[in-house]
Amino acid sequence: MTGRYRAARDQVVACCAGPLDDRAFRAGVLEAIRPAVPFDAYVWVLTDPVSAVGVSPLAYLPSYDMRQLPKLIRAKYATSVNRWTGIQGCKSLAAVTNGRLDESRLWQVGTETLRVVDIASMVLRDSHGCWGFADLWRYDGSTFTAAECDFLTELLATITAAQRARVARTFESAAQQPSVAPALALFDDDLHTVGVTPSAEH
Repeated sequence: MTGRYRAARDQVVACCAGPLDDRAFRAGVLEAIRPAVPFDAYVWVLTDPVSAVGVSPLAYLPSYDMRQLPKLIRAKYATSVNRWTGIQGCKSLAAVTNGRLDESRLWQVGTETLRVVDIASMVLRDSHGCWGFADLWRYDGSTFTAAECDFLTELLATITAAQRARVARTFESAAQQPSVAPALALFDDDLHTVGVTPSAEH
């Protein structure tokens, strides 16, 4: 293992063992990984462990036309190529498609407003289910190498355990959690809000 991989691994392990809440944890892990495996953008989505349906996205997509976000989300669910429900570990889109990235609907939509050379997808899965996935996007330079994907795969057991522990904290007793009323928000197909309950506003 090279020095940059070793340093990144140590920072990821420290982040996983620390007290950070969920969103700060995800951001911290990504920043620890970036010096060893450079990327320009990311989307990290938690998932229901049984259905693998996404919730609570954490995303940074610089230069992306956010008006296209609903289309991008639909493409992520519609594509069967490198989909989080069908892969283990970390896979490069360029490697999975043998360089034919246009086989992925996600890549097709992403490149409508960006130059995307590759997307590495990491899946957080253990014996209890799928806890999330993270897509790392490269706008420029080379595609993700096999060594980079292997390194990220090696980190996934530690990251998944830490992510699962943070999900479990949401079920702590009411005495430890702030009181939150049930909330509902309704959106149309283009993710425009069409209605919310008062507690959802909060």
